Amino acid sequence: MAGSSDGLTLPDAVFWDMDGTLINSDPYWLEAEHDVVTASGATWSDDLPRLLQGCSLPDCVKIMQAHGVDMDGDLMVERMVGIVEDRERERLPWTAGVVDLLAALAAARIPSVLVTGSPATMAENVVANAPAGAFVGYVSNETTPIHKPEPEPYLKAAEIVGVNPTRSLIFEDSLPGLESASRSGALTVAVTRYSRESTENSGFQFTSIYDYENLAVSDLGTFMRQRDAGERR
Repeated sequence: MAGSSDGLTLPDAVFWDMDGTLINSDPYWLEAEHDVVTASGATWSDDLPRLLQGCSLPDCVKIMQAHGVDMDGDLMVERMVGIVEDRERERLPWTAGVVDLLAALAAARIPSVLVTGSPATMAENVVANAPAGAFVGYVSNETTPIHKPEPEPYLKAAEIVGVNPTRSLIFEDSLPGLESASRSGALTVAVTRYSRESTENSGFQFTSIYDYENLAVSDLGTFMRQRDAGERR
């Protein structure tokens, strides 16, 4: 349950989006998306990276097929996931400052849950390579049939740790993810460093950060207090 640090109410739990938030996997996904487009004989569109960011894999298939990718959806997903998973097993590109924050949350006994639209194997790789005890579980695209921007993935995360979603804090980077997080009732923080498009005026987040450098557990408490007091960021 929520504790306090220097009189600040801390979140009961922290939920993390994975791609572009926890790790900078964007170059891996761009490589995979470009590979699928060129393999199908379609023409790469500069709109695709923006349209695909934060989408569930089924939605990615629909978008790419609408842009001329003539490939079976299951094969498309298998090909993209295979490329990204291979890259991530070679090297997990952690966002600056996030490993320290994960360790600090674990030391403060504030549970973290990974919430991603990627397959379970990719989530498990991140959880296994995070600081010991950082993650108590994960939600993948196989956990629930309803994906972001619906709130269900984050509601499931709250269920895993047994907390009220409104007493949790979520880090997200994409518009579908921010909408999902906000609709869950959690305090939502946009991480902007690797976002493919501006989220500044999305209206979903309570506040925004660039990355996690110099971000302390007590800062999360400050966000909670400000939100509870009705202060704007």
